[in-house]
Amino acid sequence: MISPPTLHAPVLKTAEDYALVGRELSSIDNARRQRLKRLPPLAPPAPSIEVPLTTISREWNFDALVHIRFREAPESSSPCLWDSVGAPGNPSPCLIVDSGNSTLVVPDFACIEKLPHFNENYTILADQTNEPFGCPAKILRGPIQIFTTAGFYEITKCVFYACTDVNDQNQRTANFGLGWISPWWQTNVHSVPTMQPPLTYDNSHPHVEIKYAPAATVLATGRAPKVAERSALVLRQAKPPGYRTFDIIGNLLWMSLEARSLTIGPAKTGWPGAPASGASPAIAMVDTGGGPVFLSDPHAYVYADEWPQQVACPDWAITSGSTPCRAVSDPLTIELGDNLHCFSYQIDTQLLPEAVQDLTLVMCKKCYYMMDNYGMNIGGISALFNYILIDYQNGKVGFMTKEPALI
Repeated sequence: MISPPTLHAPVLKTAEDYALVGRELSSIDNARRQRLKRLPPLAPPAPSIEVPLTTISREWNFDALVHIRFREAPESSSPCLWDSVGAPGNPSPCLIVDSGNSTLVVPDFACIEKLPHFNENYTILADQTNEPFGCPAKILRGPIQIFTTAGFYEITKCVFYACTDVNDQNQRTANFGLGWISPWWQTNVHSVPTMQPPLTYDNSHPHVEIKYAPAATVLATGRAPKVAERSALVLRQAKPPGYRTFDIIGNLLWMSLEARSLTIGPAKTGWPGAPASGASPAIAMVDTGGGPVFLSDPHAYVYADEWPQQVACPDWAITSGSTPCRAVSDPLTIELGDNLHCFSYQIDTQLLPEAVQDLTLVMCKKCYYMMDNYGMNIGGISALFNYILIDYQNGKVGFMTKEPALI
């Protein structure tokens, strides 16, 4: 199986889930291909390129998938999710869109190696290494083709991981990293270049918008998984108007800003407090995976208190090594920014479908998912209340408030 997200409960849990979603993804792919047949070929770099995303959700958890393929993949290849370990690889895979990662990881080297003219199209830069999620992998340089609304957009010299086996959890990784970090991801392989997000290997469109569809479109309201269109990445030559942008913190493995303040309901809390003398400020990881906000609170500003809309802490949080934890569904106001400017936005689930109003924040004295960093992860829920812009050219990330629940 493909490695599930760690920051929320897995959306797909059973073979029936995978079969259902696989059928719907194939149907969406076939419809997109039919639309493309009626369009002219993709023109030279346009001011913007729209990359459609497909979201899959269950309750308030969701992931976004992007469709890529490798050069000379058969036209009949259809994107799919792996339904079992050892299933045949697909040279046209669906990958989880992840701003909490900064590299491209594809699940199966063997399916790429079998393509016509592999040796002419791809160079193996490292024969034996491990990708960031733990799978044995090779590092390749070569073309990837990204499905857009106007055809396939090729990045000719992308450097990426291709898994050769499963990780310790008996899973493979399928991840399309978006995060800007500095310095770029360092491999443990001598003479291999640093690893970057796939979209940075073509600098013609250095601004990338993450535009999730409204919550009423994205989120499932029943027990069955929901597959939805209308979300997109928009690649732009120039910065679009309307965004407040901030400098990304350097020397971290995750794209992060400074966390300034947190308000729960009407109460502005003391979290994160002033940094100790010489200490770094609390961070706000910008991670678009579809889960709640969560934070570390070693000084007990919030986790030990009672809150008006306290809810059961989800299993994925309390079994992860985070302790002790508390969860709420109260509205949140989050303020983040850099050392000069800040941006404030509200997360109020009363604006979302009733079935997904049950969780906004998980707070723990020790939060495993912060990887020993003090701060918060703003969660995919923040991407339902904001459009997000990554400026690869200048190392910035921006926000623009959106209407979260419009159909």
